[in-house]
Amino acid sequence: MGYRARWLAVKNADPAQVLRTIGLVQDSASSEAIYDPGHYALAMPGGWFVLIGDGGEFMDTVEEEHARSLSIGTESLHFSCDDTSMGALLEVFREGKVVWAVEYDGSNGPGTPMVTGTPPAVVGETIAKCQAAQHASGRKDVDHVYDAAAELGQVLTGFRHDQTLGDGEHLPILVLRPA
Repeated sequence: MGYRARWLAVKNADPAQVLRTIGLVQDSASSEAIYDPGHYALAMPGGWFVLIGDGGEFMDTVEEEHARSLSIGTESLHFSCDDTSMGALLEVFREGKVVWAVEYDGSNGPGTPMVTGTPPAVVGETIAKCQAAQHASGRKDVDHVYDAAAELGQVLTGFRHDQTLGDGEHLPILVLRPA
């Protein structure tokens, strides 16, 4: 079993506005690590507000169009992954437009991410690091390159879907429900 998740992060956003845009409200706040599928949000150092749809039945609430509309006057990121199909996507929006993106399809084994737009240097550096780990492993049954989009999300926002909610450092975690 693996992750199926989507998240979006908005820089210096009003959390209430983000939640209204998505159609969610705070149900409670957790001071414990979260491992269950659901909708969650947290404020990261550096001004990023991150909203997560973890698990297949919760992913569809966190849509690319939300990240697009929330990027007006700021920057937003939209991430999605599916460990079953080994697909991942990280898109960066400004003023409603995608400025760069990294997409990966590992369904046929380790491959090369597709980069579009004009990304910062950290994108190439992160992909190279993941490719070096893949090469060093010498294995085709483990895909280190698949981690590139998630790793970039963490480098840019401090959040990583498969680590941050369970690390106990980024609390409180807001537990959300439909409005």
